[in-house]
Amino acid sequence: MKNISEDRRNFGNVFKLHLCCATDRSDVRQYIHYIHFRNGYAYATDAHIIVRADIATVCYNLFTEEEIQHLDGKSIHADSYKQLLSESFVTIDEQGFHAKDEAGNEIIYCVRDLSAPRPNTNESAIKVPNFAKIFDELGDREEMDAIGISSKFLERLVNAMGGDAQVRIDLNGTKAMKVTHISSAGTDDIEGVLMPIWLNRENEVVKCNDVCDSQTNIDFPTAKESERGNIYDNPELLKGGEK
Repeated sequence: MKNISEDRRNFGNVFKLHLCCATDRSDVRQYIHYIHFRNGYAYATDAHIIVRADIATVCYNLFTEEEIQHLDGKSIHADSYKQLLSESFVTIDEQGFHAKDEAGNEIIYCVRDLSAPRPNTNESAIKVPNFAKIFDELGDREEMDAIGISSKFLERLVNAMGGDAQVRIDLNGTKAMKVTHISSAGTDDIEGVLMPIWLNRENEVVKCNDVCDSQTNIDFPTAKESERGNIYDNPELLKGGEK
């Protein structure tokens, strides 16, 4: 684990959880653009990869239990989280993260409950997967001769976890791979899930699984397989989800 500056009170700036979020703003699944705080963990996903980080770990135990509780059930946009990492000293209340600029003016990085419509706007509620269930139900191991891994997805996942530490990959059959971040202190409070790439006999990509499909209580439409490894053709609005 990297050391943190004595004057810093924030998430460690090596934990770039926003790297696991999707950048395609046209995708109707809005939850993939947010970092979500649930029961002491922070989750981020683009549906191909997902990271779960113990909040106390990624803030080096600098936030109080009360501050972490203020985050529970709420989410912050990936762009806001990315900017938040540039702040040295922040505090947390029900609104979100508070910091100050060089002139002493307050900056608020807001968090929100996505299960409720945003007040005074046209923004409706956003359905969010049951992320804990994804990690609890990775599936039984299955025999396999070979499995495909996207180096692009793995690199982003490792960088989101902190970058330069070792990781352990547990193969859970063809369904998903659990990736555990091993810090220099030997802790493993940051975990990820990496979906396999399905290959044909010529080792060409057939499709890439969706980390939130079937592992959650969300119903996704059947998507056409794509040789580009994308199964998001004409997605519909989510059904079900965690509130």
